[in-house]
Amino acid sequence: MGDKTVIVVEISAGRQRPYYLKSLGMDKGTFICTAGSTRLADRPFIQEMYYEDENRSFDNVVNKDIEVTDADIKSFCEDMKKEAQRNCMDEKEAKKVKTPTKNNLITWGILKEENGVVRTTYAYYYLRGLNGVMSQIQCAVFKGNTRGIFVDKREYGGNLWDQVEQAYHFVLRNIHLGARIKGIHRQDVYELPPESIRELIINAVVNCSYLQGSLVQVAIYDNRLEISSPGGLMPGVTIEKMKEGFSKVRNYGIANAFVYMNLIEQWGEWYSKDINTD
Repeated sequence: MGDKTVIVVEISAGRQRPYYLKSLGMDKGTFICTAGSTRLADRPFIQEMYYEDENRSFDNVVNKDIEVTDADIKSFCEDMKKEAQRNCMDEKEAKKVKTPTKNNLITWGILKEENGVVRTTYAYYYLRGLNGVMSQIQCAVFKGNTRGIFVDKREYGGNLWDQVEQAYHFVLRNIHLGARIKGIHRQDVYELPPESIRELIINAVVNCSYLQGSLVQVAIYDNRLEISSPGGLMPGVTIEKMKEGFSKVRNYGIANAFVYMNLIEQWGEWYSKDINTD
């Protein structure tokens, strides 16, 4: 460049998105730039822009198709507490875990109170795995390095945190296990670090775009492990920023639940409300 000055300008997104070509209309005139190319934005991506501009996420939207009773809420809170205790470092820490209340769930965006009536949001819907097939994690092992031949496949349903655990153990069962000698002791060593596998699966479900109508998939090949989460990068997130530690959560309600259950830490560019149940 010699003695020339280069000025880099970053223009932050406005608060009235999506911006679109008026002559084409919103559905056909909204475009996004990804990896140096421009493509037409699909309807789920456009919907996510609306939610982000309103400082909320899709999983905080009320699901009017599901009714919830006090017994349902109590059972849900007890199940969350058991998972939180299971993920504690020791028994002493587990004894300190308090059972979340209905008000906690409302604060976290898992429930919402409207005109004195408590309703579920989509966070509750997906945390409970109530959407049948579309609430599952799909896992598969393939022969070779393509999806041509199935060796094994599983679909895990139920509570979202149970799905994470089942998918995690599916991977451990199907990757190579070696050994190393440390002193006089033999240690089993997986070809991929288990902590990283679990974290990747958790991140996939927390940041899944449930508007897309597709599933989180875990695929094991001879030469790699692939974990796919529906939805592209969140607006404002780039690969370069991610490498520098920048993060953004897509589903606030699910993230708050996972923080309480010690599955993720409160971290990144999102606002976690009142996780302490004191």
